[in-house]
Amino acid sequence: MSARRTCSLAVLACAGMLALSGCGGTPHPGAAAVVGGHRITVAAVQSQAGQLRGAVGADAKTVNLPRFTLNRMINDRVLDRAATAQGITVQASDWRRLEAADEKTVGGRAALEQTLLQHEGLLPGQIDDFYRQQAEWQQLQASTGQPAGSKAAATAGRKILADTAAGLHIDINPRYGSWDVAKMQLGKASEPWLKQA
Repeated sequence: MSARRTCSLAVLACAGMLALSGCGGTPHPGAAAVVGGHRITVAAVQSQAGQLRGAVGADAKTVNLPRFTLNRMINDRVLDRAATAQGITVQASDWRRLEAADEKTVGGRAALEQTLLQHEGLLPGQIDDFYRQQAEWQQLQASTGQPAGSKAAATAGRKILADTAAGLHIDINPRYGSWDVAKMQLGKASEPWLKQA
């Protein structure tokens, strides 16, 4: 794959499943998280996690899909807000070029869908948005003035994301864990989204 989520985009999950329902201790009933004053509902998280569970079958037992799903949804919102604040506007041609390159690399659309499901936990309907955000991330790094593709650009980009996340005052329903400000992810989510047998 030529395009990979890195840093905050490398959404990771931990082992084990939680019984996730209700609103827990959050001051926002029915919310799994509140990002910049906007709710990510428990229902939305459970719906996406259920679809993913159905797609990956038995492998879904190796990860906490609701946490994985919520982590991705939060990071997606942080990236979109950061890009907007930097005046970044991604054109369809930008992300379609990335998507086409990966499709060619893996040997076709079906292979791409399977690869992204296995390595990124993405359903077919989420692929276009994934590449749109890949393009956002590239342009966000470019906006820092650091050499394209360099470690310095990635570091500067992560700093923008961290500052953006701090400004959004992310509030997590305790049943999903807590927000790790330093790592920009939920709790101790530090394992690959699917474990290798």
